[in-house]
Amino acid sequence: MGDDLENNEKEMPVSRPVSIISDSEKEVFAVSERYNRLIGIFSGMPFSINIIIGSGIFVLPGDVWRLTRSPKVALVFWVIGGIISFFGSLIYAELGYMLPRGAGELRYLEESFPNYRKVIAHTFSVAMITIIRPAAIVGDTYICAQYFLYLIRGDTNQTEYLNPGGWLTSADFFKIRFISIAILFIILIYSCLNNKLAVKINQALAIFKVAALFAFAITGIIIGSRNADDAFNNTISSNETLFENIGSLGDAMIKVLYAYEGWNNVNYLVDELHNPRRNLVVSNIFSIAVSIVLYILINISYIMIAASNPAAATSMYTGDASTVISIYFGEQIAGKVGNKLISALIAISSFGAVGSMVFTGARIIVYSSVANFIPEYFAGWGLQSFTESSYLFNTPTKALIAQYLYCSLLILFFPTGTSFFIFFATISLYLTAIYYGASTVGLMILKKKYLGIQRPFKVCFLDVIFLVCIVLIAIAGFFPLPGSPLYYLPYLISWGAVILGGILIYVYKGYMKNEIQY
Repeated sequence: MGDDLENNEKEMPVSRPVSIISDSEKEVFAVSERYNRLIGIFSGMPFSINIIIGSGIFVLPGDVWRLTRSPKVALVFWVIGGIISFFGSLIYAELGYMLPRGAGELRYLEESFPNYRKVIAHTFSVAMITIIRPAAIVGDTYICAQYFLYLIRGDTNQTEYLNPGGWLTSADFFKIRFISIAILFIILIYSCLNNKLAVKINQALAIFKVAALFAFAITGIIIGSRNADDAFNNTISSNETLFENIGSLGDAMIKVLYAYEGWNNVNYLVDELHNPRRNLVVSNIFSIAVSIVLYILINISYIMIAASNPAAATSMYTGDASTVISIYFGEQIAGKVGNKLISALIAISSFGAVGSMVFTGARIIVYSSVANFIPEYFAGWGLQSFTESSYLFNTPTKALIAQYLYCSLLILFFPTGTSFFIFFATISLYLTAIYYGASTVGLMILKKKYLGIQRPFKVCFLDVIFLVCIVLIAIAGFFPLPGSPLYYLPYLISWGAVILGGILIYVYKGYMKNEIQY
């Protein structure tokens, strides 16, 4: 593998002659040849688009509106969140260009912070496998099940399954959970059977979602254009303290960024990309750009339709807006038919997001296993057949099954409330943001560490701006939310996972005297 840099000299130009580049540097920048390359630009972008356009854009806009107390401010937040996410996608494009391996942050953090038994990379593995990715999968699967049930049963007793309270207290408690597990099982089956099949399904769902969301956005803007002025001026005063205002705005931005989450998904698939460096950069940039345009359009549409109605606007500010705005939007556009169409779109959109997360989540487990962080058993592809030399499937089957079982347990045993999805979304995004910051610092370190290597793609000062944004988001979690006595719980879990996970790994690795091996 050390000769890959020489073989890809045109792809990765250097400012020093290749002959004097050290073997260790060749290994760092080498393109992995471990897997078959099945994914191109138009099959890679959907993996990011599918996660970005999941349930968040339907479930979270009303909550962002309530937290900011103004449609105008909410729209500004969606624009700012899009810009921050775009900067992040550029940073990860440069990281993936420099280190063209499919381990994503695991590879970046390992190379950037090699000291102390690579504890930061190890901690990321624990967080990603046990909290970040499962939390996102569980949250979107739950939303998919809720709106699938809503689609079938309509608005009769909808609060029982859109907002089930407590644990074992809802009439539809078991229905939602078993539908969620069934959804995961369907995704598990086609993901295990064939990689090409999973890629094609993912591609089709992404195309459908982009087209449907664009159609709804344009339709809403046309219908609501006559009340545009009233809609954008429909604000409400706030009696919150300064700290509560900061907490509300910070929480709103976290929700916006969660809705944009997924722009780095192709970084986990670099090993399976054709022409990985070029296709990674193109996929990252275009997937987030398309999503930003769609998100701004659909939020303008939401505001024009919902905020122009005083009763609906009041509901957005005082009620559980996260489950109101998208359904109300559909009803105003096309009555009961619109209600059904939006419900179906939410369910399909969430299903596509879960499918993409399951696909890449299994790869993360494989990479962690290859790194000797988790048992080597999960590194294998396929299941052993009747003979020792024959295997069923050419997919990361063991990792997929393990991921399915773990997420199913979370779905079964976590108590639900009105903010089940919000709780998991906040944990996933906040913890992810911490590692985004660590990876950005890692990029700065790598730029100095390999100063002599010419990088055709680089982000210049954007890494500093992105890091400042991440720090502000991390700080915002310490400010209180009005009416939320346990507002700190998702952030406490996130920091606890980082600190406790890091300590346990460091002690374990110190005892075993073992380093990550690639």
